[in-house]
Amino acid sequence: MAAVTAAERGVRAVLIERKHRPGRKILLCGNNRCNLSSAMTVDRMVEAFGEPVGEFLRPAISNFPPDKLMSWFKRNGLSVSVHKDGRIFPSSEKADDVLHVFSDLLRDSDVPVVYNSPVEGVKVIDGGFLVETGAMEIECENLLIATGGVSYPKTGSVGDGQKFARALGHKVVPYRPGLVGFVMKDLWLHNYKGASFMGTEVRIVSRGKEIAVTYGEILCNGWGLSGP
Repeated sequence: MAAVTAAERGVRAVLIERKHRPGRKILLCGNNRCNLSSAMTVDRMVEAFGEPVGEFLRPAISNFPPDKLMSWFKRNGLSVSVHKDGRIFPSSEKADDVLHVFSDLLRDSDVPVVYNSPVEGVKVIDGGFLVETGAMEIECENLLIATGGVSYPKTGSVGDGQKFARALGHKVVPYRPGLVGFVMKDLWLHNYKGASFMGTEVRIVSRGKEIAVTYGEILCNGWGLSGP
């Protein structure tokens, strides 16, 4: 999306991709339906991210809130829908359609994409940055690091961005899970393996005190519960 936006504004860009094809994580997102965002207010989204991340993200979320994201996709040919719980999906509920929007725009904008090129290092040089891969080096005035987290290494998210950020002098806090399932041994779960339940309510209780309530979809697995 950043590369496409650069092209729209006349900024020359090159997209360097670790894997042999793009969008592996997009295709996994939302159980292959691609949950694009959530129709929250800016304040609610900042609150949901929590500190210290929330206030850091506020300027970006304020300038490009979910309604602008939906407008962007619609303008580029992808119809989107908002579910009752506020989650935003492509109307087709197919992650492939989201990936096709990006790949088509990259093609139509003549943005070069270099595949099979894991970045091995990033250095600050006079006038910008030096990006090093195993096969080439690129000097650039501006650099955007968008490498994902560490939860799905097979998609290419192996923690490179955190490594580069640390090398550039940024503070990197230890990893912590953001979306997790619960391992449960209750035998009744096996009767519903693979089943999905909509509109469920989950109450989290600690030492007899209710500390959180959340609503949404629950997935039953052989090992426990997961889902959005």
